[in-house]
Amino acid sequence: MEVVGAVTLVTSGALVVAVAVAWARIPRALGDALVACGGAGLAIGGLLVLGGAATSAWIIAPPVVAVLSVVHVRLLVAPGGPMRI
Repeated sequence: MEVVGAVTLVTSGALVVAVAVAWARIPRALGDALVACGGAGLAIGGLLVLGGAATSAWIIAPPVVAVLSVVHVRLLVAPGGPMRI
């Protein structure tokens, strides 16, 4: 499962980076959805690499990381933020 987790981490990270690069050219709702999917993928990949994670971690981590990743990106590109566009 570690290999699948590593592949999931890499592809989810690449998705988030691609959205960050194209942030100004895509609709806000689409950007938020893609960042949320990438965040959930990062959580799932981390749990796969970890191995033996509890059921509660599988239930809680993906949606929490998805929401926090959208909040994080919104703060980065907010007026006055380090990646403002």
